[in-house]
Amino acid sequence: MTTQPKLIADHFPGFFEALHKHPPFCWQAQLAEQVCNGHWPDFIKLPTSSGKTACIDIAVFALAVQAARHHETGQSITAPRRVFFVVDRRVIVNEAFQRAADIGTKLDAAVDDEISPLHPVAFWLRSLANHGQALGSCNSGIAVLYSSHGKCCASSGERVGVSRGRFARGVV
Repeated sequence: MTTQPKLIADHFPGFFEALHKHPPFCWQAQLAEQVCNGHWPDFIKLPTSSGKTACIDIAVFALAVQAARHHETGQSITAPRRVFFVVDRRVIVNEAFQRAADIGTKLDAAVDDEISPLHPVAFWLRSLANHGQALGSCNSGIAVLYSSHGKCCASSGERVGVSRGRFARGVV
């Protein structure tokens, strides 16, 4: 029987390091804590190469933290279940899309690995989907990836429930 793992905002650095093999920047850890408490900034203004794409990681992590908190305290989940990443540079958008796909794949592998530092996030995201489909697949219960370039799972008009997470990307 699987126990319900503890997951709090302070666990973000370990989650990030397990995904990327290096710790987050200080601003990323601070933003993760803020977002876990339901407060996204109106905008994020940082220089090139400062790690803004990690906002994808933060969004995924915050949703899982809020799912765990909801289970424990009944507090509402305010984290968005849809992430739209729109930039005017195709290469950046493609890299962000691949990052989201990689996160999904790694979380999928961690669902049943209770010693993985990614397991708590995978567990709580899976709990939101309320069924056992894989996290990293394009038709998964949590991560559904849409591409405007046809790389993965271009929307085919499928109807999906609101409990499923989305990552959509596009180039303006």
